[in-house]
Amino acid sequence: MGATSQLPARPRGIALLMALAVVMLLTVFMSEYFFATGLELRAMTTYREAQQARSLAKAVFKVAQIGMFQDEVDFFKGYRQVAELLQFAAVPWADGLLISLEIAPQDHLYNVNQLSNLRPDEPSDRGRSILFSNTIAELEIPGESPETEPQPLSDTTIAELYAALMDWIDAEDDTYIAILGVQGAEADAYLLSKPEYTIKNGMIDRLTEIRLVRGVGASRIPWGEWEARFAALPRTNPDAFYFTEKINVNLASQQEITEFLENRRADPNDKEGFQGIQKGINEYADKAGDIAAFFVPEEGDRDAYNLATLLSALKEELGLNENYAKFLLSTVNRYTASPSSPRSTTFRPG
Repeated sequence: MGATSQLPARPRGIALLMALAVVMLLTVFMSEYFFATGLELRAMTTYREAQQARSLAKAVFKVAQIGMFQDEVDFFKGYRQVAELLQFAAVPWADGLLISLEIAPQDHLYNVNQLSNLRPDEPSDRGRSILFSNTIAELEIPGESPETEPQPLSDTTIAELYAALMDWIDAEDDTYIAILGVQGAEADAYLLSKPEYTIKNGMIDRLTEIRLVRGVGASRIPWGEWEARFAALPRTNPDAFYFTEKINVNLASQQEITEFLENRRADPNDKEGFQGIQKGINEYADKAGDIAAFFVPEEGDRDAYNLATLLSALKEELGLNENYAKFLLSTVNRYTASPSSPRSTTFRPG
């Protein structure tokens, strides 16, 4: 039997290693390719947005040129087109100005719609009247000329404004009689208005409607002060205590909390049926500065509160009767609005 020839042994796994090497190389190349492609796409997106912004800026500048060198008809045609374009593109635009959108709580503002269905000279009416007066009594009103020094509102002017606002919102036709014998303004007070309009006799839909109320314009209260202190929100339970607004201790500034609580101080003997509640609220008003400083410390981060921790802090840390907090303080907002928008919007925290 002849000798058997010995064949060389074949190394095992070479094909598998070569396949893995090829896959690794392809992965590296493809990853770099996708990364470079992503960078190019982002660069193209940035360039496109920059060109859109440039085109919008050129369009606005062109409108200004038309306004300076051509007649007003052409100017307002171009202005309307640009305004519609900016609004369609979701650019914040109002009254010819680019604006920043800010969401501001409204729950603590004086809700004018709470005047609906109040009975004159009842405790709730007197309470809302006092709160109305406290809200604007400290305002300095610009004089009729630049040489005139700013002056605070007189008690008569405040009473006239409250009475006219009551008649504008309530559904009755009887003229409201305020303190000092001041009368409101029913339908006959608007007969000679130019342009002619009639009284609302119902809750207002947006705060700007009070510009139509008699005496609002003549009071010379800057509109920004109205927006900072008043709101037109849905009316709450008509049987509730007359101080229905609440301030959010998690969001309000120290000054806002202080002013809010101090404005709710009133003579408890002036409102039959609410003396006990008003005395408790006056305790909060007396400690307004301490309460504000506790929830909004000068240094360090402020704590976030829920209803349970809020009531505990009022009782344990501030020595207050926490039962009155339901008339004054909250930890969430129901209503917010942008200062640039006259219509309030509802916000439901998650």
